[in-house]
Amino acid sequence: MDDDVVVIGEMPGADKPSDAVTIEDDAANPLPKRAVLQDDGTVVLPLLYPVTLSWKLPGNAAPTLDSFNTFTMRRLNGRDMKALTGAPRGDSTMVSISLSSGIKQHIFKHVFDRMDAADIQAAAEVVNYFLTSGPTTGR
Repeated sequence: MDDDVVVIGEMPGADKPSDAVTIEDDAANPLPKRAVLQDDGTVVLPLLYPVTLSWKLPGNAAPTLDSFNTFTMRRLNGRDMKALTGAPRGDSTMVSISLSSGIKQHIFKHVFDRMDAADIQAAAEVVNYFLTSGPTTGR
């Protein structure tokens, strides 16, 4: 087997994100400069060092080649928070970026392993932005 091809187990069906939530700019917790806040509340994060992953399912002869140049990240919801709290110790950054970007964890763990630290840090800052931004109570 080719060492550059990652064999991935069954791929569960893709979940669709819920309705977009518009978020306000939070000066105390800014987004990375290269991140772009979209009208629907998602954030597009261009990667400084794109990742290309060649992978295949067991029994498939031909690998699939995916390039990850940007992440479109969304706010986390309750289901995401449950998955995050159940993540193994030390995997919370990887899991939170996977959930926010919508890339399935069984694929994203291989992407994460190949990501540059600057891109991981920027993606973690976007997740943190979502966790600390939102409507204020007026106090």
